[in-house]
Amino acid sequence: MAKNYTPHRIAFYIAIIAIWQITAMTELWPDNVFPSPFEVAEDLGYGAADGSLFYGIATSMWRLAVGLAIAIGGGIVLGIFMARVEVVNQTVGSLVLG
Repeated sequence: MAKNYTPHRIAFYIAIIAIWQITAMTELWPDNVFPSPFEVAEDLGYGAADGSLFYGIATSMWRLAVGLAIAIGGGIVLGIFMARVEVVNQTVGSLVLG
């Protein structure tokens, strides 16, 4: 029979949030650098309510997709160039492939 680890998992996450809160309360860093978990939850709630959270997520996903497309396109072009030109393979290949 498998052991139920759910209480351990819950205790772990409670401990992480407690450590986060205690660290935020020490004020080693300003609130805008290291906010408390309650401030983060409050801001997430405001962002969800006014739609700015979803707009920010969509913007980030778009930037991720564009960056990935650029990386894939550049990698394909560089790979073909390395395969066709031996001098490029010997010079740039060591940088790209290690």
